[in-house]
Amino acid sequence: MPASALLSSVLIGLLAIACSPPPASPSAPPSVPTTNPRPPTRVPTPELPTPVPTPLRPSNPASPTATAVPTTGELLLRLTTCSHTCGTSPGTTFLRDGRVLWESPDGSGQVLDGRLTEAGLATVRDAIESTPALAADGSYVATLRPGAEPNAHGVGSFRFEVQSGAGAVEVTSWDPASLSDQPELWIVPQEMTDLAELAGRLADPVAWLGTDAFVDDPVPYVPTGAVVRVDLYPDVGDIGGFAADVDDVAWPFGQPIESAGEPIRGEDQPVPRCILLDGQDALALRAAEATAGATRDPRLWEITVEYDWKRAGGFVQVTVRALLPYETGSCVDLLLATP
Repeated sequence: MPASALLSSVLIGLLAIACSPPPASPSAPPSVPTTNPRPPTRVPTPELPTPVPTPLRPSNPASPTATAVPTTGELLLRLTTCSHTCGTSPGTTFLRDGRVLWESPDGSGQVLDGRLTEAGLATVRDAIESTPALAADGSYVATLRPGAEPNAHGVGSFRFEVQSGAGAVEVTSWDPASLSDQPELWIVPQEMTDLAELAGRLADPVAWLGTDAFVDDPVPYVPTGAVVRVDLYPDVGDIGGFAADVDDVAWPFGQPIESAGEPIRGEDQPVPRCILLDGQDALALRAAEATAGATRDPRLWEITVEYDWKRAGGFVQVTVRALLPYETGSCVDLLLATP
């Protein structure tokens, strides 16, 4: 095989592996810290909280039993996007009852919550039905032209989840804009172009559908639940610089923190913990953290706060991710599900 062709093949493989969105599988790793002790990357501790969830209090608060949070609505369409890597994101989510949740276009991280009129919802359904690539599972990527030798770099991508009477459909696609620096080197299928155009509309439902398509003005989303991951790092010495000690927080799921929720098995010792929160307890969690001196930015979909752990000579990372109204399942399944 000529050297140029071999190089092209390698580049395509690297792009496809490194940049394609993660598969919709519970085994997909979450974008939360690993459990290997290491000096922490300090995460800023913002302002006061908003409604985010906690586990229903068990009879033995030190060892709570996992509980499913309440769900409302059924999924119609969800779009998430990736740059060259994929992180946790609320994306844009349309429910079958007309409710729609999306990230504010101002870059604040705030998730907005609105409800469509019948006409607005019909427009969304029409957009789905008029996009042939969403009719069945698929993955659409560009291919190199013969002899082309592109500069290697990451590729953005889209992931669409569609629920219809026929069942669930998952479609992934590269973003053609990622190849705009070398367009002459690539063959871009029409599906990629169509899906990118649709993704552009879905990303800002108000700009796409107009204010008349909404029953009321959108408001900040108040999650009905959240999933919490606790990573434990004992015996690493006094790092300093923490806003509070983990034992000074009146956690609504009980104490000590290393016994909360359920273990995430298969990971290094000490095993991280997983906790499901309902909306009330999530508010209680944020209030308890604020009382102890550590706060979270309520606008962010997922945020990690680090705590001193003097009792164990280390530190603890507590990551809280909001849940969408239709999401349900066990704590670990929700934590490991594709963002």
